[in-house]
Amino acid sequence: MLALAALSLGCRDTVNGRPASQKRPLLIQEEAAAILSDLPEVIQWAENVRSRSRGKVTPVWTIEHGVDDARREGAGRLTWGFCLMESDKQRMVTWNRFEVDAVSGEVLVIDRLNGGRLTLAEWRIRRGG
Repeated sequence: MLALAALSLGCRDTVNGRPASQKRPLLIQEEAAAILSDLPEVIQWAENVRSRSRGKVTPVWTIEHGVDDARREGAGRLTWGFCLMESDKQRMVTWNRFEVDAVSGEVLVIDRLNGGRLTLAEWRIRRGG
């Protein structure tokens, strides 16, 4: 009985095997969007869209899914999903789709061909950069 009490004391301050003090809060939508917006490729794309169209086309993003959606679907990762598009008054054209991991802040790119996820490094290699 004493051994059981000692074991439970040792476990009380842990969350998923880590000390509770190390548990980080999930990124909120604005934080995930800021991580994505700070990528050099996203900055360049947005500048190119504006300059190429002389301001007639606007770079925009929409949220494809949030952390709560990922929880409901039982996804292995909790992510924010974003779609970056060019928008004029008549249509919207997708440039790329991204996910930002709500725990680590890692950015993944959705592969247009097969829907899989690419790391930023893999995506940059495919883009030739």
